[in-house]
Amino acid sequence: MLNYYIDESGNTGSNLLDEDQPYFVYGGWIMDDNYKEKIDKYISNLKFKADELHYKKMSIKLAKKANDLSLKIAKDANEFQPPVYNSSATP
Repeated sequence: MLNYYIDESGNTGSNLLDEDQPYFVYGGWIMDDNYKEKIDKYISNLKFKADELHYKKMSIKLAKKANDLSLKIAKDANEFQPPVYNSSATP
């Protein structure tokens, strides 16, 4: 099964022209169950007690661990071969 994760960065709320927050972006991941299990193990090793990882809520030590984890995930993602879907293919 494929898992979809989408998140936003920036917090303009209803003030879309806020000069203090000029950027607002969406990003996401699509991963299969095997890769999700691998990521879940990485995150559980951080021992972060919250539903989401937010740098502004982390200690410096934990933020460094999260940064290292991000680099490891990015390197591992290079080895992961995602499935390719062609919407024009006939079933």
